[in-house]
Amino acid sequence: MSEAKIFTAEIQKMGRITIPYEARSFLDIKEGDLLVLEIKEIKRTGKQEAPA
Repeated sequence: MSEAKIFTAEIQKMGRITIPYEARSFLDIKEGDLLVLEIKEIKRTGKQEAPA
């Protein structure tokens, strides 16, 4: 059985999710792939935009 790996993704403007290169390479993710994600934890970075 393979060891679990944990990767961190970041939510950008317009809800776009940025997945680090290490994760894309390790998982062999290509443009157009559909990902099913299990969210274990949400950490707030404080970089939220000011309300309009």
